This record gives sequence, C-alpha cells and structure tokens, in this order.
Amino acid sequence: MASVIRVRSWLVSPSGGMSDHPRLRRPGTGPAVARVATWSVTRVGTRVGTSARFMRSSYRSATADDPPGSDLGTLWPVRGRPSNPTLRSHAPLLSLRPKSPTSAAHLLGMTVPIKNPDELVAIIPHMLGFKPQESIVFVPMGSTLPTARLDIPTTPRDQAQAWRSIRDGLSRYARPGSAVGIVCFAADRQQADLIGREFAERLDTIGIETHLLLWADETRWADLVTGDMGLQTEAARERVAAMTVLAGRPQPAASRDSLAESLVGDREPVARLLPEIRETARENTAKVEGRWALGRVQRFGRDGVRLDDKDAARLLVAVESIPIRDRLWLDMNRGNAASHVALWTDLTKRAPAEVRAAPASLLAFGSWLGGHGAMAWCALDQVPREKPYALANLVAAAVQTGLHPREWEAAKSQPSERASDRVSGLARTASTHLGSVRPAHGI
Repeated sequence: MASVIRVRSWLVSPSGGMSDHPRLRRPGTGPAVARVATWSVTRVGTRVGTSARFMRSSYRSATADDPPGSDLGTLWPVRGRPSNPTLRSHAPLLSLRPKSPTSAAHLLGMTVPIKNPDELVAIIPHMLGFKPQESIVFVPMGSTLPTARLDIPTTPRDQAQAWRSIRDGLSRYARPGSAVGIVCFAADRQQADLIGREFAERLDTIGIETHLLLWADETRWADLVTGDMGLQTEAARERVAAMTVLAGRPQPAASRDSLAESLVGDREPVARLLPEIRETARENTAKVEGRWALGRVQRFGRDGVRLDDKDAARLLVAVESIPIRDRLWLDMNRGNAASHVALWTDLTKRAPAEVRAAPASLLAFGSWLGGHGAMAWCALDQVPREKPYALANLVAAAVQTGLHPREWEAAKSQPSERASDRVSGLARTASTHLGSVRPAHGI
C-alpha cells in the first residue's frame, strides 16, 4: 500500500502555548512546530524494524495560477516507478529541543525527484531556508500532519517541554493511519537514536506511527533502524542546488543564526537622511506620499532594482503611516509575495530601529504568505520591542497557529472599507487557536 507524503510548506505551528518567539511566549511553554514536507514511500510495515521502499516522486508546487482552493506551496507528488526497490526505511521515533522558533520553506515552481536518503538530507535545508544543526525534522507520511523542525533536547526538562509541544502540535492534525518520518541532524548518533526512539514510543500513544528514522551529520547518513549507511554525496547536493537556482530560489543559509544575520545591514546611510526626508514628507499631503509609495513599490515589482538611499528612506517614512502601510499590505498576494519579500528584506536590512517595525512586519507577512517560515520568524525578531506593533503580533499569531495563507485571500475578499475590518476574521482565527495570545488593536 503506497502512502504519499504531501509536501506542505505553507508553514507552521500548533496552538495553545507553544510559542517560543518573544512576541508569543508564555511561561512554561515549549517550542513551536512548523509545516512543510517531502516525498513518497511504499508502506510495507508500521513499526520500527519493518521496511519501506523509497519511490521516485516528482513534485510540482502549487502556484497562484492553480485552481481556487489550491494549497500554497504544496508540492504535489506525481507517482513514478521505484528507483531503488532495495533501499529500506522503517518506523516509530522522534525528538527536539525548545530554543528557536521552528519554520519551513517551500520550493515554488519546482519539480524535485527524491529517490533516496542522500537526496532527502540534501533537500531539507532548501525546504527550511537554512541548514539544520542539532535538530530533528519530522516528515509527514501523508497530508494531514505538519512537519516540525526542533532543536534536540539536552535536559529532562527540555525533553518534557519538547514532548508537550510535539503532542499538542501533531495530535490536533492526526487522523487514523497518521505517520511520520524523522531525520536527525546531530553529531552524536547514539543520542539521536535514544531520544528518537523514546519520542517515537510517545507518538505511538497518540496514534501516530513512525515509518522512517534517519541520522545525518556533516558527511554521512544512516538508517537508525536497519543500520544501512551512506555518504552524503556532492552529486546529490549539487543536483538539488542546481534545481533551486534554476527556480530562482536563494540558497539556504549555513544556519538559522546566519539567516537572522542576513537581515542586518548598513543602516547609517538611511539614518542620516531621515531628518531631511521627514521634513519633506510633512510638506506633502498624506495622499501624495501614499500615491508615491504605492507607485514605488509597484515599480520595484516590475524592475527589481534596489532602491537608492533617498527612496529607501522616503518609503520607510511613508510606511510609518498606518493607512499607507495598509495599502501596501493589502496589495500583497501569493502571486507577488516574492517581490514583496525581496523589497522588504532589503529595507529591513537598511532601516534604523525607529523606522524598522513596518518593513520587518511586512517582510514577516510576505514570508508567511510565501511559505518561508524561518524568514518570517527572523523578520519578527527585527521588530523593535519597545512598544507593541499590531501587525507583527498578527503575523506571529498566524505563523504560530499554522494558519493557511489562503485565509488571507479570504479576508481580503470581505466587503469592507477598512483594513482592520478586513483582517479581523483572520486575527480572530489565529488568536482563537493560540489561546490567550491576542493581536493588539489598531492593525
């Protein structure tokens, strides 16, 4: 019986006190769980020690041109013939560590055949947006469960928190027959094996089986049940990297910290221009500045040319105005999310703290809309915390609860004049799943 692993990369995590992002964290809570995806296997057994064959699968990611109701970033498997009928995998296991927000990525417009463990290990960094280290990645063996990336727990307290997070996150989506595959990225193979098996047993108590357990360090991979081993080959990495480059995808960061650091640039040039730009903006009407801002963003969408310092400063000052910011925000959709991410990434890197809340929040939103959870969290980290910023809180809630990006299109379609009214349903949906966390008023 074949089970398809449906690649879901629209992102994110379960509800009820699971966030470890500063905007959502509550005392005693564990890490977040993120959404994404992988390949397809032929299911032969349901327990550790049984086997499964890797099936060659190709994936076409959903696009804005797909029929209504298409899942954003979902890679739809197109079944093929087995490319390696003797390669075995297996069943029950898991593990993690509460530290950094989990997240995921999508590979838009790509067809990626995954034939063996080597290629799976190679593609996971492209899914996440960064190379996982001391992490466990949970791969859903079907379409109902989310994919989680968590740090390996190193203390009993961490392990208990991690289990609560995984239990709360996966049990909400579990259905009869739900199963996961696990890839442990760690230097200590024995530790990964022990923790993985313990968590697999716990998953079994909530009706989730584990069909695959792999371990990978910097150079090797191993099946922790059958003992099969292999080297991570340059051929697999180059093949995956070439396909992502051809699709216009940025290459993954070396680590999550590196991804976060990529949002910090030279902020002095824009800072020097702000007094002059503010004075000019005061002399203009809000309507003039709003029209200019919309036109400038649309121009970037057409030519992709980086804004000079003067235009960057003017746009940053313009989006301090909530109505102007909301006009640009409401312009976002799944079709132009990549362009918005490129623009707001650059402006977040260049924005001094006093004008960084809006671009960082817009970047976080665009990243969530495009399925890039890691970048969404890193962008939220760039929002100054001196005072609450409602849009950042809304994005954090949407990401944390695993809200599907199609909900944004539904919210925008509501007949309302005000942006806050248009997204009120979106905010309520996210905050209801998240428990006591509520986005602030005045979005």
